Amino acid sequence: MTWWNIYKRHTEGRGNAEALLRKVRPVLQDLRVRAHLPPGFDARWSPETNQETGTAEWYMNGHQDGALSLPNTVELKDVKLTLLGLVDTRANRLRQFTAMLEGARAADNTPWVVAVHLEDAGPGGEGDQKGTGACGHAAWHCHVGPDLSAKPKARVPLPALKPADALRWVLTAVMPSMEPAPWDQRPQ
Repeated sequence: MTWWNIYKRHTEGRGNAEALLRKVRPVLQDLRVRAHLPPGFDARWSPETNQETGTAEWYMNGHQDGALSLPNTVELKDVKLTLLGLVDTRANRLRQFTAMLEGARAADNTPWVVAVHLEDAGPGGEGDQKGTGACGHAAWHCHVGPDLSAKPKARVPLPALKPADALRWVLTAVMPSMEPAPWDQRPQ
């Protein structure tokens, strides 16, 4: 029952998509403030709407392939951030979200990736049911390893995060300064 409850929360968290994706912008602005983005970067994160399909695709700086280089990361080099959001504009429902960092380990130059994916639910809402089930291929999951295809292809289930929080989690993996919940500031 645990896995079905997690899947249900993933599904319920897809509503009010435009507002959810707008909250990614302050995380990108925080990256700039903390000197992880080039000077003058304006942290654009905006949609391109397709009236015919009733979808809006969200990209950084208006580019589908617009991976963003990130300097000042810990133990990695040549780090690139990729973000993608897909919204059903007719229902204001989040269909898909991806935040991914790709780079190479500084010590030995081997490839390394961390990514979170909210699988595309599709127009009918059940396209995210992939793999063997809600445990083995959770709708919200993450990958960490040399690449997204390395075997074993483990998908670690995530709780029902909002896109901005998922991005913060990805960034914190390589940028300790982006930690949103430092231990020394925990509530007593």
